[in-house]
Amino acid sequence: MMTPDPKDYAIPFLEQAREDLRAAQSLINVLLNETGVQTTVKRGAPSTFCMLLQMSFEKLVKAVRSRQGLGPVREHLVVSTFLLNLARDRRRLSLISIGPSDVMNSIFQFIRELENAHPQVGDDKHPQLEYPWVDASTGAVCCPARDLHLCHRITNARDKIAPKTLKFATALIEKFDVLYPPS
Repeated sequence: MMTPDPKDYAIPFLEQAREDLRAAQSLINVLLNETGVQTTVKRGAPSTFCMLLQMSFEKLVKAVRSRQGLGPVREHLVVSTFLLNLARDRRRLSLISIGPSDVMNSIFQFIRELENAHPQVGDDKHPQLEYPWVDASTGAVCCPARDLHLCHRITNARDKIAPKTLKFATALIEKFDVLYPPS
């Protein structure tokens, strides 16, 4: 059996990123009026939404790395480095920017927080997406769905981070071949 070229992983990672994003979108419904302004929000399963969004970005970055010939990585802390590089790449960023720099910075910060809440990045003393953790100040055992600050943000109708991050993820996936053309 031949060993696949690292670039052979790009499209499968991209397809799975798209699938994870679709699942996240199915958990959060943002109803927009005709001007695109958020008017009504129904949100369900916030911790699962955050998990799926984190997984989508992780797989998207692995697709980029594979497209670049770097091969699949088996680690979880890859998105932050990607975002730093993307922020410096004005050409690529201009193709997918969904707002002014402060909007993009808030999206990047939210995505970094999602990555840091992954259980294999953090530990049981820090907030996590999937598992309970111990609050260092109170000693209470916390639950992601109830206590994770990221979940509070996406369930707050005034905080627009969820629809903006979904829009950014969709732009990255839709423009993948333009941003990272096959060689």
